[in-house]
Amino acid sequence: MNVLAFRMAYGFVRAISFLPLDVLYLMAVPLRFLAINVLGYRRKVVVDNLRRAFPGKSETDIQHIAGDFYRYFSELMVETIKVMDFSEASLAERIRFKNPEIIDQYFAEGKSVVAIAAHYGNWEWLQGLTGSIPHKPIAVYKPLNNGDMDRVLTQQRSRFGAELVSMRDIIRTLRRYHREKQPTLSMYISDQSPVWEEIQYWMPFLNQSTPVYLGPEKIAREFGMAVVYLRMHVVRRGYYEVEIIPVTGDARREKDHVVTNRHVNLLEKTIMEKPEYWLWSHRRWKLTRKRELQEKQGIYKFDGPFLRKQN
Repeated sequence: MNVLAFRMAYGFVRAISFLPLDVLYLMAVPLRFLAINVLGYRRKVVVDNLRRAFPGKSETDIQHIAGDFYRYFSELMVETIKVMDFSEASLAERIRFKNPEIIDQYFAEGKSVVAIAAHYGNWEWLQGLTGSIPHKPIAVYKPLNNGDMDRVLTQQRSRFGAELVSMRDIIRTLRRYHREKQPTLSMYISDQSPVWEEIQYWMPFLNQSTPVYLGPEKIAREFGMAVVYLRMHVVRRGYYEVEIIPVTGDARREKDHVVTNRHVNLLEKTIMEKPEYWLWSHRRWKLTRKRELQEKQGIYKFDGPFLRKQN
């Protein structure tokens, strides 16, 4: 029944993707009402995240940003549906590089690139940039537990030429292209929260100590890759521009954590300027250093996915 339900839901979503985007935007209005007033979709998480990130803002300001977030989030949902129907040319009209010469120069030098993106703006539409990239485009992702959904998303995200590679396979894949002297551009969504046992580094981010992934930095250092941050600008509804901001020309030349600090700080600056376009509904700060301190003091012990109190 779960498989049948998924296929029926997918068929419905695929069908409405053929509607004009302006019609889908009209559907976003009741979606927003449903999310806020009926389902209360993660309202507490959104507001709590905003309060922690902006302690100097008034409650009125916090509620205003939350409202703008839900407005954009509902539009993002229908944009994500519409991309299923877009041609490569149609999507390229709506998202473009502001300064592609930076990527072109790295390619001319035979240098592979790590591109850091985030859950800011429409990250799903970044697949529309693959036609503008001279490198071999690779999208690094974490496979979903639902096999049917994972297959659908993999097919959808690779429609315009990107090779989707799971996190566990990315090193092996990059080594192969490195041997073949094929410059690659591997794209990472960097602002996900690592699981407890994988945390290696904490840094200040939006006014709180935050665990961050070091994977992109480590990969870039292993292969001597350049690193860029993809700063997404919402030009107007349904149109985006991506600015390429160099983080380093060669990650091997940088000290530990420098690359990570730079791209996380760039994301923080982006969010501070236009906070409504970041994904505030995810529980980015569900893990705190209090847990780490409790383990060091012997109060609690990490045991698989749980904490158990020491005897």
